Amino acid sequence: MKTTNKTMKALKKIFFVGILPIVTLHATCSKENLSGCVADAKKAYNQGKYKKAIDFLALPCQLKKGAPCGLIGAIYRDGIGDVPKDKAKALSYITMACEGGYPKSCMDLGIFYQAEGKVDSAIKSYTKGCQKNDVGSCYNLASMYYFGAGIPKSPEKAKNFYKKACELGDKNQACERYERLSGMVVKKSEVEKFAQGCKEKDGMACHNLGTYFYNGKGVKQDYKKALQFDEFACAYEYAMGCKNAALEYYYGKHVKKDIKMALSLFIRAGALGEKSGFFNAGNIYQYGKGVQKDLKLAKELYMGGCIHEDMPSCVKLGYFFEKGLTEKADGDKAAWFYNEACKRKEKKGCINMAFLYYEGKVVEQDPLKAKIYFEKACSLGDEASCKNSKAIKVLKNK
Repeated sequence: MKTTNKTMKALKKIFFVGILPIVTLHATCSKENLSGCVADAKKAYNQGKYKKAIDFLALPCQLKKGAPCGLIGAIYRDGIGDVPKDKAKALSYITMACEGGYPKSCMDLGIFYQAEGKVDSAIKSYTKGCQKNDVGSCYNLASMYYFGAGIPKSPEKAKNFYKKACELGDKNQACERYERLSGMVVKKSEVEKFAQGCKEKDGMACHNLGTYFYNGKGVKQDYKKALQFDEFACAYEYAMGCKNAALEYYYGKHVKKDIKMALSLFIRAGALGEKSGFFNAGNIYQYGKGVQKDLKLAKELYMGGCIHEDMPSCVKLGYFFEKGLTEKADGDKAAWFYNEACKRKEKKGCINMAFLYYEGKVVEQDPLKAKIYFEKACSLGDEASCKNSKAIKVLKNK
């Protein structure tokens, strides 16, 4: 929750600089010269004579309400110098300030009511301040709905008030929370639509519903239901449902870890068109993660991924041919698969192609080709390849 700064320096800055008019310090306080009252109050305040400051602010407060009342209320609230804390007086003056059109006092009033557990009054005060573009009022109101502070949580209302606080220049978390909530708020009708679609065996609808349960969007977060709907999606031949369910079983974060189940789902995802499914299954067999290691089967799965244009799978195939993992090493085949991946902007394909020519173990060594592929990898964001490309250029010049 935002609060006003309780130090004397901050109070002086808030109420006397930029908000109240700045006039000569020797003006005379009167009905005809309320600016003089404010100036005299400022002088007394700077001298540490807070009771006098209150006396000078009393007339502007009585006649104009607003900011002068707010300052008196803040002094009584915090108990500064020769003025003891007085909750009743503080509340009285802060209320007058808010009703007199000074929005920062509406925020202070909201904070008071919220601390007292008077939620409805807090909401009214924050709302009044926010309507007059007080950033703190908007932020605190948003936070009440965001955290469910004495009221039911409302992501939609929280999002709207955080948005306004963000637009008003909030330096806290308003913008970040607004962006986060923008991706979380889902209409009830949308959830019902996907639920109905899933009942009608629409795999995509089941998957979308599962995503809502996984992220807690529009429904209470429930990982078991999320997995259940992704499994339905997979059964209805929607590839992403298979992949998501496979990942749940593979990592075992929200369900008991089951590598064999994950493997089956990855392969089904690949068969349904989710190309990374073959790659993930290939990895499980290549490294023996929960199953017996099987390089031939891993290679076949990578081939399936590469045929479906999954470039990481093509890179894996190139590596199998380069290192001769299941048969005699074949530099030409390795180069072909690496190059196919590189042409489709797969950074690892370009890097492996560069080293293939740089080392010259299974193909004829060619520093110039190595340099070309290092440059391609560099253009795709690999910093090490940028350095390697320059190093090859220096060696060539020598």
